[in-house]
Amino acid sequence: MKHLISHTNILFLSLLFVLGSCSGSDDNSTGDDGSGGGSGGNNVAVQVQQVKALMQQNSWRVAFYFDTDHEETSNYTTFGFVFNAQGTVAASDGIDTHNGIWLVAPNSNNDGVNFNLGFDSPPNYEELSDDWHVESYTDSRIELTNDGTDELVFEKI
Repeated sequence: MKHLISHTNILFLSLLFVLGSCSGSDDNSTGDDGSGGGSGGNNVAVQVQQVKALMQQNSWRVAFYFDTDHEETSNYTTFGFVFNAQGTVAASDGIDTHNGIWLVAPNSNNDGVNFNLGFDSPPNYEELSDDWHVESYTDSRIELTNDGTDELVFEKI
């Protein structure tokens, strides 16, 4: 059953990527300088590629996680996250490893970048599973938000 859920998540995220790549206008606006959420057609495609490449470099740690009404960063501080090119992510503390999937794609309006993250277990990692919006990123930090109440920040280790 666990494999079925995992495969379903992969198919769902793949579908989101395909739909996100095909939707929206192909305007030639440049938005911002490519170092953040930004907006605009071709610039979004560049940002998607930059975020994908960035996340595959080294390991990452959760520097901050705020869920709806309280901070939960301490649930993740001992884990390093490795984002693989095949769309898988592994969070490990050297003893336990939690596997999931990830996907970066333009949002449905093609005016921003989505960061999809999915874990089937344990429950506190399931909380990270969401369709996040990339607010900003640098070579060592990425800030994600969702629903205006949730915030997730990864920093390079």
